Amino acid sequence: MKENPEFAALVSSDPITAAIERYNAAAEGVRRIYEEYNGIKSLFSSAGAGKKENPVMAFTKSYNDAIRELRGMYWKQLFEMPQLFDAMTYEMQQDYQKRIKELEGYDFSAYNILTVREEISRNLLSSIDHEIIKLFDDWTNLHYNDEYSKNVHYYNGWCTNSAYKINRKVIFRCNAFDTYDGRFCPRYNATGHVAQIERVLHFLDTNGKPYNGDELRAVLDAAEKSGQTQKIQLHYFTATFYKKGTCHIEFTNTDVLKSFNLYAGQRKGWLPPTYGKKSYHDMAAADRRVVDSYEGEASYTDTLTRHLIPTQSTFLQLNA
Repeated sequence: MKENPEFAALVSSDPITAAIERYNAAAEGVRRIYEEYNGIKSLFSSAGAGKKENPVMAFTKSYNDAIRELRGMYWKQLFEMPQLFDAMTYEMQQDYQKRIKELEGYDFSAYNILTVREEISRNLLSSIDHEIIKLFDDWTNLHYNDEYSKNVHYYNGWCTNSAYKINRKVIFRCNAFDTYDGRFCPRYNATGHVAQIERVLHFLDTNGKPYNGDELRAVLDAAEKSGQTQKIQLHYFTATFYKKGTCHIEFTNTDVLKSFNLYAGQRKGWLPPTYGKKSYHDMAAADRRVVDSYEGEASYTDTLTRHLIPTQSTFLQLNA
């Protein structure tokens, strides 16, 4: 008896369709195996009556348990596919990984996969908002330490003096080195962290294209193989990793940095309500003072002209 390679072959060019077809073939195979086994297992016990049981073969789990575990394997594989994985925020990725046991109770079918994808779409906007603000808070809450204090720049916020934005250079905790032998291995320790940052920034990018993390994974793989730890060029910034467990990034895309700061500033009420809605000279004097402190007239006019203020409609484009 030999393995039949036909059953392992990719049966469709679409990865999700192929996964459904492979699951259906596997589920049918499991059903037939259990049907055959249940039909003859009584013959094993009758042949060994009165003796210590020594079955020719034995299944340690029920058919229902086997099918549930098979479903779980395929649901887990689905959420690891770039088509879904890269479209979700980090928070959503973690949530769906925790729900694998629940999803074992649902058939791995086109209808159920579509239902999950629609659920992801419905929850995406609120999750994006939460993830953007969380990243901003993570970076700005580090400023109490001298090393991290360079992350922020203070400005005269609207009705508050505690407003700040992220600078072009940011330092944060991220260990990309093996704790045992000190080897540089971003693939295992840092890729997820950096991917989370890159994905958040991508949600703020106004180009309307879906995120694809393959480029990031390829660049960090190449950096690991070559031992490059400094000035690794990624999509929006360069990254430098240090053995003390920090990462220094320097933005090479200042537009997405501006959008990041604007979104956080507006959500926290640090920018006047007229920001982005009126030209500089049409704003009230108090509002102009905030703009002057934040970026200046020329930068503000450029922001308006090139539509760098992200909105929820921008996020919806990414999910189209």
